[in-house]
Amino acid sequence: MDKIKDILLLDFSKDIKDVINVEDQSDLEVQYEVENYIITEKIADFFERFIREYQSNIKETGVWISGFYGSGKSYFGKMLGYLLENKIINGTPFRERFIQRLKGLENKDLLENTIRSLDAYQSKVIFLDIAKQHTGNSFAWTLFSNFLKRLGFLDDVFGYMEYLLFIKGDYSKYLENVKSLTGYEWKELRKNFINVPKTMRQVLVDSGYFSVDDYNVTKETLDNRIRSFNPDRLAEELNQYLVKFPDERIVFIIDELSEAINIEKINLLELEGISESLSSLPKSRVWTIAIAQEYLDQVINSVKYISHREVNKVIDRFRLKIPLSSDDLETIIKERLLQKSPTGIRKLEEVFNQNNGAIIDFTSLKSKVNTKSDTPDKFITYYPFHKYQINLLQNFIQSVYSKTNVTERGLIIAIFAVLKNLNNENLFNFATAFNLVDGAKQNIDSDLAKKFSNAEKILRNNQNYSISGSRLLKVIYFINESLLIDANAENITKLYSNKFHGYYELKPKIEKALNILSEENLLLNKNNSYTITSNLEQDKIEEMKNIDVPLYNKKSEFIEYLKKQEFIKNLSRSYFESKNYTFSIMTRQGDELFKNTKNDELKIQIESIYSIDEEQLAKYINQIKYQTKDDKDTAILIPSLDRFKEIDKKITEIYQYNVMENRYQNDNDEKLRMIIRDFSQNKENTKNELDQLINEAYEKGILIYDFKEILLNKDDFENTFKRIKERMISNTFTERLPVQLTEDMALKVLKAENPQSLILSLPDNAEVRFFDSNGNFIGDGLRVIENLNNELSSAYISGIDLEDKFGKIPYGYDYETILVAITSLIRAGRVAVKYNGRNIYDYHDNDLYILFSKSREFRKASFKSISSNITAVQKQELVEKLKNLHAEKVLDIHFDYNSNDLELARIVKELSDYYLNQVNLYKKYNEDFSNFFPEIEEALEILREHSQSVTSDNFKDNIENFLKHYPQYEKSVINIQRTINFCERDLDNVKKYQKFVNLVIQELYKISNAEYQLSDIFQLAEVFNEKCLTSIYEHFSELKEIFQKIKDKYYQLMEKEHQDMASLYQKLNKDAQDCRNQIVSISEDLNEEILKKIDNIIDFADRYHCGSLEINFETRCENCHYSLNEIIFANQTMENKFKEIEAAKTQIKYPVKGTPKKEVRIKMEKGKFSVSQYKRMLQEKIKEADSLNNDDIIIVE
Repeated sequence: MDKIKDILLLDFSKDIKDVINVEDQSDLEVQYEVENYIITEKIADFFERFIREYQSNIKETGVWISGFYGSGKSYFGKMLGYLLENKIINGTPFRERFIQRLKGLENKDLLENTIRSLDAYQSKVIFLDIAKQHTGNSFAWTLFSNFLKRLGFLDDVFGYMEYLLFIKGDYSKYLENVKSLTGYEWKELRKNFINVPKTMRQVLVDSGYFSVDDYNVTKETLDNRIRSFNPDRLAEELNQYLVKFPDERIVFIIDELSEAINIEKINLLELEGISESLSSLPKSRVWTIAIAQEYLDQVINSVKYISHREVNKVIDRFRLKIPLSSDDLETIIKERLLQKSPTGIRKLEEVFNQNNGAIIDFTSLKSKVNTKSDTPDKFITYYPFHKYQINLLQNFIQSVYSKTNVTERGLIIAIFAVLKNLNNENLFNFATAFNLVDGAKQNIDSDLAKKFSNAEKILRNNQNYSISGSRLLKVIYFINESLLIDANAENITKLYSNKFHGYYELKPKIEKALNILSEENLLLNKNNSYTITSNLEQDKIEEMKNIDVPLYNKKSEFIEYLKKQEFIKNLSRSYFESKNYTFSIMTRQGDELFKNTKNDELKIQIESIYSIDEEQLAKYINQIKYQTKDDKDTAILIPSLDRFKEIDKKITEIYQYNVMENRYQNDNDEKLRMIIRDFSQNKENTKNELDQLINEAYEKGILIYDFKEILLNKDDFENTFKRIKERMISNTFTERLPVQLTEDMALKVLKAENPQSLILSLPDNAEVRFFDSNGNFIGDGLRVIENLNNELSSAYISGIDLEDKFGKIPYGYDYETILVAITSLIRAGRVAVKYNGRNIYDYHDNDLYILFSKSREFRKASFKSISSNITAVQKQELVEKLKNLHAEKVLDIHFDYNSNDLELARIVKELSDYYLNQVNLYKKYNEDFSNFFPEIEEALEILREHSQSVTSDNFKDNIENFLKHYPQYEKSVINIQRTINFCERDLDNVKKYQKFVNLVIQELYKISNAEYQLSDIFQLAEVFNEKCLTSIYEHFSELKEIFQKIKDKYYQLMEKEHQDMASLYQKLNKDAQDCRNQIVSISEDLNEEILKKIDNIIDFADRYHCGSLEINFETRCENCHYSLNEIIFANQTMENKFKEIEAAKTQIKYPVKGTPKKEVRIKMEKGKFSVSQYKRMLQEKIKEADSLNNDDIIIVE
């Protein structure tokens, strides 16, 4: 057992049919097909689903069977048709033969019963391959002519005559007349068509069935009907047959339908019309079964002339859809072609267990899908294939078919063909991609075959070369057409090899062969993925190679590619001693390679590969060393010339690709534009390769600095440059700081609330220690502070000027370092700021946060040193007095003896502003504030003296003035605080008292009664208002007492009237209720208007009946909301309501005695009803009662 065939159970002596022809209905053919048909679980489900639909009374009788090329859809359709018709095949009913194929199915018995249930139907099946049919008249006629043929008639106008005779019941008589008149059977005469027209005319005329004229008219009429035969006429003719044979059904099975639609052999709307017409026939008796390569929605989407409404109609006609998939084919392949003997299975399992790592690696491809044979079952089941090859082969077959429309082998046939070719191969060899191509392709395109042959010759001419050129191209062809994997060298090698070992020995040979064939223009390398070149591609490659590239173009192109190298960007910067430094990167000829926005004091010059003569290299290096020996700020990089030729070739190719792009990228030929797009992709790949070569040339180059030459290598390139750049920095920036500060430190210095935390905001380095642990400024002796103070001592200097000066040689201060030093000086009160048109001295100023957060704002601001300060004793006294005034709490700020002088002066101003603003706020919302608090003005005037703006020129005078007049200032603050506290606590109450008193006076003025006008409330109110005009703070207790007296007296005046109102309106309510009850007892219907009047009186009485008087800060009762004046008026006018009640009583209407009530009888059905039925019945009865009075009687029977 050493051959592949020895482990397979497949009988290679029996061939497998390439194509299933639905129109081939010979017994031998059908028997062979059913006996070789494999039914999977999924296919069995499809059969059962169709039969269930077939047995139903479904109206839409269209079925759409779809599947890719070679999926077995025609096979399925043919089996389905024979199941329906159940012809006797060589003495045995088809269904019996088919049921034998159900063995092994999970639901075998259920499906068998379903199939046998078809015995209840008589089905006449018409098979037709629409690709082979003539559809010149119409698709409807094509179906009908095949139906005529199925009945045994001719498929033309004479067959139409036969059919009409048959339907009329005269066909048997016609056959007898043919025999008697001609001496021959009609079937024999029909075999020679020349006999048909003459015989039919003679027999129908001589037998008296037609006159000559009638015959001619009939034939002409039928000819016209055929030319205009439409779906309605088809349905009409078929209906005649179904009327004649009421137990029969008609089934049209139409193969290759989507292909016919795509090539416009038939119209999709015509198909829809036929299906609609046939669906209109009674009892689901005519079915249309379409077999197509595409899903129905794919076919619809490819048709341009169809509307949305028509789309829905087409979909509706074909409700049942049966999609056959590759899963079914794989099952068939495994069960029919790849079954193995027990011994073979054991041997394969042993091989997998011993070599599973190598097998998994061999089947692991770079692809969009999983390709690994990573389990014994997967390996054994698909041997001598790999599982992924089945998917690729299916894609390959479909792809080739879609491009050529040439019928090739289907998947099963292709697999069988490969197995036949491999059956004598050694066991454990595998199918290759070129085996798959040979199995799937019956005919290779002549142009492609020529390329295979050329490849074979080219590689054969290379001595000692073991790779077959034709096989290699077939592998690439297979990969390109199967779409799922890339045609890279790795995948090509694995699909070329028939063994799972030896990959690493084979791959270099494959790569060499690929390069050779690419050089010969047989292959095109697209992003390391290979395709076979077309004739047009070969022409254009040859044209491209003939393009000349001038040297000056190469030089300029090289510079452009050099600019894009990542190492150039890396050379342009260095981080040293906590600071970023930038370098100017240029060629020796002055071409800028990398543009830095910062200084260009440090320089690295790069030599071009085209500027050096390899033979003069040593002399050139010495020359540069002498030229630059004193340039401490400059280093020179010279490239290695080892790979100059490769770099030159890549630049040439890129230039040639560009020329081809410019010539043809907008060409009218789509194929040519696609080639140019491939060239563009190749150009990008070549650019990547060029980048690697350029990078390597400089990484292995020579670096010259300070009269020394250093030989570079890839591993130490970056470290070597790092050391040289640090030496360049040290030799250039001699006054640099050992540390650099960060931007966030500036805001920390400004925002630090606790001075003791300032030391923590800065690095622990003596050069930048601006504050001690108590927050005192100690930076006067530091270099950076001295340098800044010297610059700022005489005038305001802008931020941009500071940055420009101190960023250069010899300082090298970062912008951030300058920023932190300036903020430290501001915090210490040593620097004033001009910004946004303002002078700023206080480090708390919000504008400073903006200024030191954005570099552009810093550059716009100006700075100047402050020299004058108050004494330590004055500062101590100032801090103590401000704390005594609780300035920290009032202003919510922190200050102490470490606060700078300007800050403390600002606190005096802000404290004054605070109290002034508080008073102004209360004045704004209280018009009488000055009258209420006349004593406050003196205090305000004192505070205004201390609220003037603080500057570096006046802050010292302001502080001294504050200390001198502190007693008056303190007294003013206390007075204002007392007033503010009163406003917050009691002012609103005073306003309420004043408002109530004024409202009471207004209420009393409204009443004309002298008793109320003489009330002592008026005198109390006068006293209240007089005290409000002096000091309400001093008289608050008296105002409160007067308010209560006025309130009590007003309550006494209101109480009697309020009680009278409650009593009177309670009686009014009772009288109105009694009257209403009397009217209701007489007749509501007759007295509706009177009742409305009485109800209004009741509502009116309820509104004025209040059981409890309550007064707060309003003159109205809190419960009934009536004032004294309104209550008096209500008591005076309520007698009118009693009169309205008496008048209503006289208008009462009484019913006429003796008027009988109407009685109506309504019948209701008894029984069970749905809710909707019962509701309709009730609605009808309600309508009957609409004309009755409320007092009439209904009797339900």
